[in-house]
Amino acid sequence: MERRRAGARGAAADHRTLEFALYARTRKRRRGVARVPYWLGKNAVPSMVDTLSRLERSIRMSLIRSKDTQPELVVRRAVWAAGFRYRLHGRGLPGKPDLVFPALKTVVFVNGCYWHGHSCQKGRIPGQNSSFWRDKFAANKERDRRNTRRLRRDGWSAVTVWECSLATAKKRERTIRHLLDLLNRRREDTVPGAARRRRAR
Repeated sequence: MERRRAGARGAAADHRTLEFALYARTRKRRRGVARVPYWLGKNAVPSMVDTLSRLERSIRMSLIRSKDTQPELVVRRAVWAAGFRYRLHGRGLPGKPDLVFPALKTVVFVNGCYWHGHSCQKGRIPGQNSSFWRDKFAANKERDRRNTRRLRRDGWSAVTVWECSLATAKKRERTIRHLLDLLNRRREDTVPGAARRRRAR
């Protein structure tokens, strides 16, 4: 009798353990972020648990634009409204910058946080095939650094605007204001008489 009760208690404990494991797994999947083991350090980027199949993920990836994205359009409208004129997607320059200001010798990259491996929440590494994506994002970041070095070596000033810095109205206003201040300083340094005209306003 005692053995039967002990066996029942053990089965109930096993059942509760299984329920807790399933609950924890569901909660982790809902949050979409896998916990980072402590031995990887505080600066480790967490992996993202992928809830889509491989085919669904492939279809979604193919729909992501490389130019004329929503963050890019936000920056373009704000810069144009401030009186700056630019060229789009400079083909002859390293990295094909999104906005090119030839008179100011300045280029602007509007980078998506995911593809360019930003250190924000949107730059998380997918849980499925994570080693492939980790290598790919590392290669993308190295390519961006290489393009920036080449641009600066050729006398260009390179500015990067991240997608996450335009996510809310407050962040967007701060980012656009910082970008316009930088462009105004470049205009004062490169265009004769620009500083006097700005003060006269």
